[in-house]
Amino acid sequence: MSADRVLYVTADDFGYCPQRNHGIIDCFKENGITDTSLLVNTSYAKHAVDLGLHHGLPMGLHFNVSEGHPLSEAKDIESLLDKDGCFLDKDQMLLAGEERRLCVNQIKTELKAQLEKFKVLTGSYPKRVDGHQHVHVFPTIREAFAQVLNEYNIALTRIPLDKSLPQADWMVPELKQFLEEVNECAKQTRELFTAHGIKSSDAFLGCSLMNFESTANLTLENLRSVMTSVPTGTISLELMVHPGYASTTENGGCGQGPDDFAKDISRNWELNFLTSKELQEYWNAEGWNKASWENL
Repeated sequence: MSADRVLYVTADDFGYCPQRNHGIIDCFKENGITDTSLLVNTSYAKHAVDLGLHHGLPMGLHFNVSEGHPLSEAKDIESLLDKDGCFLDKDQMLLAGEERRLCVNQIKTELKAQLEKFKVLTGSYPKRVDGHQHVHVFPTIREAFAQVLNEYNIALTRIPLDKSLPQADWMVPELKQFLEEVNECAKQTRELFTAHGIKSSDAFLGCSLMNFESTANLTLENLRSVMTSVPTGTISLELMVHPGYASTTENGGCGQGPDDFAKDISRNWELNFLTSKELQEYWNAEGWNKASWENL
């Protein structure tokens, strides 16, 4: 890779529902994204992979232990599940990790199951793994995550440390509070991952730009604002995004149907903005060159 500034634009939640899958593909075809992260505990994971392979979309694993049903037997990962056999939600999972109520070996069991499912679906293990709702940087989970990635010789991940959060006064307070906790986790995680030889981009953005409840946070004005938080001299930057088409049916999700985020018209907004001429001109003017994680 040259010394030019490199931009990775990663679309999360591939496999979530048919509308999201088609939207991510359309965004890729129009050069709006460079990569995607695949959920494998969904009913539309194969649908996503078939589309991704057909169109040459680079796919990583979106490790999920915070939504829906696991791939492992419930008896083997009890510390990760609620009374109904579903994963604890993101807030419960974060608290359980902080209180050391999660079993490291059970986290490993589920991560390995998802890696093996990824291989069955795509024909190979992923080159990169990140976490759905950033679970991979939560306490306890991050230790298991690093160990398994080492075992599978996977050396790329995401460090979701979004330094623009303090200035993002447009965010919903509840979401901002959760993401500020994620930021603290991410700060504590980089050293651990580096010690295990797991690399990420120099900087990360996307948490403060998430569109939800029909709010247009991913705008050129907001993007220009948050880009000021990227340290001078940054060579590689990841932008996390959630493009797609709003789910209009109950098909999809991780075993419980699509959530409100998937049904929101903001998925369409992100797709349209990411493929817009104004955004492409902005990246060009700022000297950011899009590339896939597959190029590393």
